[in-house]
Amino acid sequence: MPYYRQKKNIVVEKPIFPTAAEVVTAQKIAKENGVFIFEAARHIHEENFKVVKDLLGNSPEIEGATFAYSKYSSRYDQVLNGEEPNIFTTKFAGGALVDLGIYLVYSAVAWFGVPDQAHYFAKKISTGVDGSGTIILQYPSFNVTLLTGKIIQSYLPSEIYTNTTTIKLDAVNAITDIAVWHRETNSETQHAVAAPELLLYDEALAFASVINHPTDEQALARYAYWSELSLQVTTLIEQLRQDAGIIYDAEK
Repeated sequence: MPYYRQKKNIVVEKPIFPTAAEVVTAQKIAKENGVFIFEAARHIHEENFKVVKDLLGNSPEIEGATFAYSKYSSRYDQVLNGEEPNIFTTKFAGGALVDLGIYLVYSAVAWFGVPDQAHYFAKKISTGVDGSGTIILQYPSFNVTLLTGKIIQSYLPSEIYTNTTTIKLDAVNAITDIAVWHRETNSETQHAVAAPELLLYDEALAFASVINHPTDEQALARYAYWSELSLQVTTLIEQLRQDAGIIYDAEK
């Protein structure tokens, strides 16, 4: 990894690597060379993502959640014509889970932690990757359902359930609306803040806060959290792929 040895910090678009072993190796080499490696999971750095996390911290018992993100890809038309575009091939570690589902997995792990069990009921397409699917994450006292796909178009919102409220989100990949329904009063409160005009603004600020202050304890604590979260998400996605029988060429 020459960039490390040149003392260059690295930002990698999610998914950072297909396997947890690769993440561990990359993080180890980065540390040995005194540089940072960031997985660019943009949405977890956005203010509205943090608003939801704060709401959950102040909420009573969680009863479950349903997250949805499916968007039809025009490149699937190429698959139907017998081609194999990169995002839909095992050669380039593609599929719906790692392209869109990763937003949902990141949200679940960041908000609820690592599940006790996880299962992926995937619809595999002719190229060997998943075109769409349903993920069930099992926690000690509740389940989380994740719906994702690149061969279908969905307009479903996402919801988190507690014993007294329902937190309704317009999306989890780029939250702009957060409405909390209160059972006792049958009323809603609004909690979303205005998003910046530049989509990557919050993420860029977050990464810069670490790069510009490489010895600051709070900055290093944030970096350690992001690194651990990246490893947890990669590990979980790898498990989900294995559960669905999706094997990449590099793993054969």
